[in-house]
Amino acid sequence: MNLLETPVGAVNDPLLCQLFEELEAITRVRVEDRFQDSVNAFLWQTLYRNGSQKFVKLTKDEVDSLPPTREVLLGKTLKKLDGTSVYRLCAELAQRNGESADRYWGTQLYSFLNKHFPDINKRRKRR
Repeated sequence: MNLLETPVGAVNDPLLCQLFEELEAITRVRVEDRFQDSVNAFLWQTLYRNGSQKFVKLTKDEVDSLPPTREVLLGKTLKKLDGTSVYRLCAELAQRNGESADRYWGTQLYSFLNKHFPDINKRRKRR
């Protein structure tokens, strides 16, 4: 099953739901407003949260500001997420970009997401 194309409302995996909650807490993009959207569209919206043309990276300060009620997924490295649904999602994102998620084992999840949803404005400037 392709996680990226799955509707957010159909996701019932606890770790993916936790990831969505963490992104919601940082970006104020409400998960419940995006139930019909694909996971890919929801992730895109969290990084382009100030309008479709403005890329806003997730930052370490934002991740560190999350309440420590449980282990924060966005601050974990991909290696620590190996074997989980979140890692599988990362593998799909990497594969979409012609890469392997294993290449990013030492990268924190928030940084990985920033890299795999590139700033479309930068691409336009290069042309």
